[in-house]
Amino acid sequence: MRDMTDKGTDIIGSSLRERFVVSALVKLDSIDDAIDEIAAGRIDGHVAEIKRTTHTLKGMAGSFGFMSVTHISEAFELFLNDSEVAGEMDAAEAQRYSRAMRDIIESGEEPSRKETSEIITGLSATAPRLN
Repeated sequence: MRDMTDKGTDIIGSSLRERFVVSALVKLDSIDDAIDEIAAGRIDGHVAEIKRTTHTLKGMAGSFGFMSVTHISEAFELFLNDSEVAGEMDAAEAQRYSRAMRDIIESGEEPSRKETSEIITGLSATAPRLN
């Protein structure tokens, strides 16, 4: 039987997870806005902004039960690094990473490791596979 401490911890954990979801969606909106700017030809500073925001999501997501978002963020960072080296970024492909993270966060459901690997593999040819 669970005591009041367990219920209190559940309430706090649930509240923190809800706050994370709201914060993550705002961060994804910021990423999407920056991708739109890049698609419009206004590149300066936007890739760096996306990298910072993605890195923040990567660090936070796993703590709130979204390890898949952490892994997708890692793959997105690799894509962004490759884009920087190439001197260009495919905005449509970048949007796919953002959409994948958003879909998971909005659903509140963590995909299996296999499903996460399939998502990442489908995002980019350079994306790492999960073992």
